[in-house]
Amino acid sequence: MNDDGHLPGRRARLALLVLLALGADWPASGEENQHRERLWHMERLGVPDFRERWEDRGVRWNAYLVYYQGALLDGGRAEPAHRGSGSADLIGRVDLERLADWRGLDLLTHFKSTYGRNINPDVGARSQVIDDADFTDWFWIDQVWLRQRFNRHIAMQAGYLDQQTILDRNVYANAEDKQFLSQYLDNNNAIIPLKVGLGATVFLNPTPTWDFSLGFADGDNRTRVVGFDTFFDGADSLIWFTQVGRRIRLGQLPGNYRVGAYLDTRDATRFRSGATQSGQLGVFVSCDQKVYRENETDPQGLGLFARYGYHDERVNRFAHFWSLGFQYDGPLPGRDQDRWGAALYSVHASADFRAAGNAAFTRETGYETYYHVQVSPWITVTPDLQYIVNPGGSNALDNALAANLRIRLTF
Repeated sequence: MNDDGHLPGRRARLALLVLLALGADWPASGEENQHRERLWHMERLGVPDFRERWEDRGVRWNAYLVYYQGALLDGGRAEPAHRGSGSADLIGRVDLERLADWRGLDLLTHFKSTYGRNINPDVGARSQVIDDADFTDWFWIDQVWLRQRFNRHIAMQAGYLDQQTILDRNVYANAEDKQFLSQYLDNNNAIIPLKVGLGATVFLNPTPTWDFSLGFADGDNRTRVVGFDTFFDGADSLIWFTQVGRRIRLGQLPGNYRVGAYLDTRDATRFRSGATQSGQLGVFVSCDQKVYRENETDPQGLGLFARYGYHDERVNRFAHFWSLGFQYDGPLPGRDQDRWGAALYSVHASADFRAAGNAAFTRETGYETYYHVQVSPWITVTPDLQYIVNPGGSNALDNALAANLRIRLTF
């Protein structure tokens, strides 16, 4: 269903079918019986032999189809409602060193189709209850980039980039199609301007435990537009960012710790004085740490994560953000591939914004828990529950309770 509660339009349905057809490996004639027998235990839907022939040439692809059903049970902006949405992704990676003998070069393309905004408008929160439910668009290009590896220590990535795949990564809270559904538990979107657009990043890995990145992105780019008209309009519309990462081990338990900053060079208006400010800074922290493992060889166990971010409260409505939570891999006996997660986030209004006649704005706090059921290697089902206090950052809306269901297929 789309955001009006109806089935998606003809173009959206056609786009989903096209992406699935491109991503799936359909069995050849005469192989149907054998394919059916092994279907339930396959890693991905399709014929492995066909996929392996392409992978031998340096071409890999993955396709995903995700359906979300949301229900606003209480509070929020609207009466109790239930809506559906969905997305389809086709991600291809080409090893140009193998295919075209260009050493260290690879290409990624990401095509996407979505429909419906689900219950996000009904809840009225700053954070989308279902992050992967933005709009209805039958087909667009989400990423196209080239990455050049100069050696094992230096690489550069350039093209049409999704910055949330580069910055603020987190092992336990970074994939709305597999982990937490809430936008603010997928990334620190409240503070970091994670743009999708033209840009470039340089990656440095001087040691196995340290990594650095430095890059820039088009700050004026519009959603689903390549942005040649905005990227070349001057350096005063770019967002520069840097991040330092440290990998550690507590005994045999891995952890990742990241600190970053960004400089948004665009002009902004100060709340108190109305003066124009040229540029602003923001800082962020993201960490994840395994703290318990059931045994030395299997991944089952408990991992914790936390994030924090701050940006200039003179020009931003919300200045502070934090989140924390956990993920337990294999929480039930005999269910090693299942996951259970729970977390909360809080985004706080800036003092300058409140002083400029917006005293009703304080903070929005959200709680979420989910259980990810691995039905088979290629299908997962995830029930999810969320409770949002002060949706939108003020007490204008009642606290909202939402129940969601996610179904994900891998091709």
